Amino acid sequence: MQINIFFEIPKIAVKTIIMKKQSKPSTNDMKPAQLRRQAEEQLARKTGGAFSPETGGDPLRLLHELQVHQIELEMQNAELRQAREEVENLLWKYTDLYDFAPAGYITLDRNGSIIAANLVGAGILGVERSGLIGQHFAHFVPPEFYPALSGFLGRVFTSQTKVGEELELLKGGNYRISVQIEALAAASGQECHLALIDITERKQIEEALHREKEVAETLRRDKEAVEAAARMKSQFLANMSHELRTPMTGILGFLQIALQEEIPPVTREHLETTLGLTRSLLRILNDILDMAKIEAGKITIKEEPFSPRMCISEALDIIAPEAKRKGLDLSLSVAEQVPQTLIGDQARLRQVLINLIGNAVKFTEKGKVAVQVNSGSTTLNGKREFTFVVMDTGIGIPDDKQDLLFRAFSQVDASPSRKYGGTGLGLAISREIVEIMGGTINFKSEAGCGSSFSFTIPLRETRLGDEAPSPLQPESPDITQPAAEGGKGRRILLAEDDPANRKILGMLLRHADYNVDFAEDGQRAVEMWQNGGYDLRLMDVQMPGLAGVEATRAIRERERVLGGHAIIVAMTAHARKEDEERCLAAGMDAYLSKPIDFNKSLELIKKIIKQKPVNNS
Repeated sequence: MQINIFFEIPKIAVKTIIMKKQSKPSTNDMKPAQLRRQAEEQLARKTGGAFSPETGGDPLRLLHELQVHQIELEMQNAELRQAREEVENLLWKYTDLYDFAPAGYITLDRNGSIIAANLVGAGILGVERSGLIGQHFAHFVPPEFYPALSGFLGRVFTSQTKVGEELELLKGGNYRISVQIEALAAASGQECHLALIDITERKQIEEALHREKEVAETLRRDKEAVEAAARMKSQFLANMSHELRTPMTGILGFLQIALQEEIPPVTREHLETTLGLTRSLLRILNDILDMAKIEAGKITIKEEPFSPRMCISEALDIIAPEAKRKGLDLSLSVAEQVPQTLIGDQARLRQVLINLIGNAVKFTEKGKVAVQVNSGSTTLNGKREFTFVVMDTGIGIPDDKQDLLFRAFSQVDASPSRKYGGTGLGLAISREIVEIMGGTINFKSEAGCGSSFSFTIPLRETRLGDEAPSPLQPESPDITQPAAEGGKGRRILLAEDDPANRKILGMLLRHADYNVDFAEDGQRAVEMWQNGGYDLRLMDVQMPGLAGVEATRAIRERERVLGGHAIIVAMTAHARKEDEERCLAAGMDAYLSKPIDFNKSLELIKKIIKQKPVNNS
């Protein structure tokens, strides 16, 4: 707020009086002759005729002069009374302006004592005006502001212009307020006039805004810290995934190779048990990584054609050995209305089915596990709802434990003596996946009688021309020669830095009649590619020196000049969606996640090579 105007109030009052006097001629401004003529005219009107000096004697002339002078005096007195009334009226108005101005108005002498104050000024200081006069202004200033007040008044009395300052005052002697002060010394130099505005509320707002900015800045730093921690966590999980999946590839591979040999029944049983335990360990690892991705919001759903019956059968095939071991009846019923091909994410659907069917088998000691699939109504976005039901005759879930389901790391029996193991992540992950797919999941259970878990998801039905794709199906395959049976006559370049994985993959490929050469890093893989003669290259993504992605980019860059297209299949222990996308974006043709499923890998390699000519460089 501007407070300069309050120093101008006295000047305004004086100017107003002068202007009013100038707007109307006064008797003081008249010449004596004019004043006498007006008095003579009034006297004539009063007596009914003009006085003639020739007709009157000396007494009459003397009486006439006295009457004229009396009228002149009355005229001057009337004007003085009017002027006095005008001055009193203006002073009354000035007093109102002074007392009720938007700013406090205080006058100090050179010693800092208060000699005058308006009502607003007294209100700011929290004291009756009569109690202010004679008090030192420093009485209303906190001690720590004494130096600031002293310096301020020193500048005021030595300056010819207004001086401003912000101070804290003690309202009523104890309550702190913030004020903005402007002061101007009087012309005499013996006093100064202060105009004060209470800016406490403004200061509080400024401080609140400052605190809000500090909070916002703290939140920003916290957000950056959380994001950095999330990136570190993501990188840690990626590294751990690589470090765990890489040796598991070798373990699974050697177990499968060993099981293909002629071995004693007891040894075979031991190896099969070890293979099952290894796959269980892999599922636990996958669950932990999936839960981390769900928490980070990085789970994505694909929209691709797939066979629902094949998807369910693959899930059952994984669980069937355990069901067979326990002597359980494992059945599947798919309604006729379910199409042969649907559009959706079959990998995520299979993951949910494996979790639910696996749980049903784990918690059922005798009886059966049944899987049913039914077709439902059409949604507003044109998709059809499909319901998957997994029923068992297992132990069931007590009523007081049912609220623990679908919670991460929660188990119905979490005691050290529990019979059934597990991480408690399967149902939590299943629920998240189903909900991301736009569906719902429910269950019914009775202790001692079994459970029924069901989930309903919307899937798009296929249009004309849609079909479930093969793992790799280029739009225009270049088939110049008939495919060789199995791997006979085909050469594969295997780029893998881990010696154990090189050995097991080499044994696997040679067992399938492929000729295999090895490269220990990406640079060597590029050099061997230049020599040509390979039908397919299996490229590990993470290798020392030149990594698989960089090696692939180098090959694709040179192919732009030389022509041709070398088939490159990525092998990586990084199981994230973004890792797959990074591999494909670098120019790789397909993607295998470690630990590698060797049967599926051989099937993929076989299909790829069938679509390419022999030795496509």
